[in-house]
Amino acid sequence: MCLFSLKTFGFSGVSDARNLNYSSECMIDRVDHNLKYRVLGKTGLKVSILGFGGIPILRVSEKEAVAVVNRALDLGVNFIHTSVTYGDSAHKIGQVMKERRNECFLAVKVGGRTEKEAEERINSSLAALNTDHVEIAELPVNAD
Repeated sequence: MCLFSLKTFGFSGVSDARNLNYSSECMIDRVDHNLKYRVLGKTGLKVSILGFGGIPILRVSEKEAVAVVNRALDLGVNFIHTSVTYGDSAHKIGQVMKERRNECFLAVKVGGRTEKEAEERINSSLAALNTDHVEIAELPVNAD
């Protein structure tokens, strides 16, 4: 089950749904848009119970992606997740962050097997997101 559809964010074309592989009716379409918020673990961050993941906006134009991210923020979503491994997702989100950075918490997946690689990837993420910080950086745990 998906948590949102492009319909939720103002897109209703069949091609939009086909490109994103999301159904036209998802959970958020059946509830009111007054999102609830909870404190995320021990972070103290009060985040919306519905977050925005950056993978789906890979498959749409920058203009459409910016509109979707703006709509999510307009609806009260304040937790946005992306990764440098999600193609141009961080760049598209970064276009919105130029004007709306103070309205959300950013979480990024940071890969790399060494400290240097992880530092390079976090710096790449910060540049793409047009920000000087993220609230959450997810670091991989390598078994070797």
